[in-house]
Formats: sequence, structure tokens, C-alpha cells
Amino acid sequence: MQGSLETKEYILTEVAKGLGLQPDRFCILAALLGNYLLTEQDLADFYRKLGMTQNPGKVKLKIIRCHAKIVP
Repeated sequence: MQGSLETKEYILTEVAKGLGLQPDRFCILAALLGNYLLTEQDLADFYRKLGMTQNPGKVKLKIIRCHAKIVP
């Protein structure tokens, strides 16, 4: 049995344009979306302060993206 490996290349300048975010803010955006170290449960209070009561996917990304733009 022969395995396969699929790769994807992302052009970060295009990702930045699509998100409306500077590339140096990607790490902030990623952290605020949650991960294995900082879970969505850990971020629940932060999300509530932003007016988010559920995890509505695209709306969540839009709100957090806006917040990531203004974090010093």
C-alpha cells in the first residue's frame, strides 16, 4: 500500500487581503480563535465581553478579526 501526502500553499499576502488584516496580526488572530493551549472554553469570558454568546463561525471570525486589528 502506497501512502500519499497532500500539501497546500497559502500566499500570505492574499490571505491578509482576504482577512483585511496585516500579516503581523495573524498570531493574535489565531490565539483569539482558540487552539489546544488556549481553548474556546478558556476564552469564553473574552467572547462574552465581545457580545458573542455562541460560536457562530463566520461571525466569530469577523468580530475577532476586528479586535485583532486594534490590539496593541
